[in-house]
Amino acid sequence: MTSISEQVEIVHKIIIETLMSCGTGLSPDFAGLLTTAIGERVPSTDRPPWLTLPVFTCEALEGDPGQAHHIAAALEIGRIAAGCLDEWQDQDTDDALWKEIGPGQTVNLATAMIGLSQLSLVRLVDLGAEPALVVRLQQEFSLTLLQMCAGQHADLSDDLSLGDYEAVAGAKSGSLLRLGCRAGAMVAGASSDTVGCYGEFGYHLGILAQAWNDLWGLGGAKGKEDTGHSRTLPILAALAMDGTRDEPDSAEGRAGQLYALVQIQALHERAAEGLARCRVPGRLGLFLDAYAPSRLLPQEGALTRSDGEDDGDR
Repeated sequence: MTSISEQVEIVHKIIIETLMSCGTGLSPDFAGLLTTAIGERVPSTDRPPWLTLPVFTCEALEGDPGQAHHIAAALEIGRIAAGCLDEWQDQDTDDALWKEIGPGQTVNLATAMIGLSQLSLVRLVDLGAEPALVVRLQQEFSLTLLQMCAGQHADLSDDLSLGDYEAVAGAKSGSLLRLGCRAGAMVAGASSDTVGCYGEFGYHLGILAQAWNDLWGLGGAKGKEDTGHSRTLPILAALAMDGTRDEPDSAEGRAGQLYALVQIQALHERAAEGLARCRVPGRLGLFLDAYAPSRLLPQEGALTRSDGEDDGDR
């Protein structure tokens, strides 16, 4: 069984190979910038990265791992593009790409990554995938992009409330992780019902991960500082209690964090129920272990953090 670190290496190699397959159509400067931006965002393997979702799903259903790796490459490129845009829109990350090359170049680069993601899917034909399946996968990716953009549109509004949180998190993170699981099941030749079950697990996992990262980001982990934003779960909860005070050390701030912990427990249970409905869980259970609520229980006055991939919080 291929380890997670090996999965990451395989997938990022496919991404570079796909970029190189573009031939002379790209200038060396632009191709180099794309390569650097992608290479600098290789995910940590302290916990399972998102790119393993289609691989683990396909593996559980005994599908072709080569095809799953190309799906994973397309998903990974999309995650990176979303992360680059999110950093610029939220302006909450110390070493963000837009601070180095400017907002205009960042938007242009992220747009190019979307095209590169589609090219990774097209390469499935060379691996024996039916053209009709590739078209369905492209449709899945395109619909997910629209859903994520709609979620980000709502997230960037000035009137997001606590009651809106789950729908917005579902559109942003939930739809991305649902795509990873659905696409992995599709290349494994699963029935539509089976594809739907794995996709439902991915959707609930995505909302859980978003809530987790909201709470994790309060401490400014890895240069990402969320305390200045009012759209994260603990801060929205704090504002709902008082309307004005959302400082983490205030009574309202601490109550907001406790509220988020309770919600994370409920979201974790929902994701676990979703995985239980899948035909074969395989290694997907590793995600539930990584996001177990116990990992965020207060210890010595601070939240326990599980260092790992910055999930892009699109």
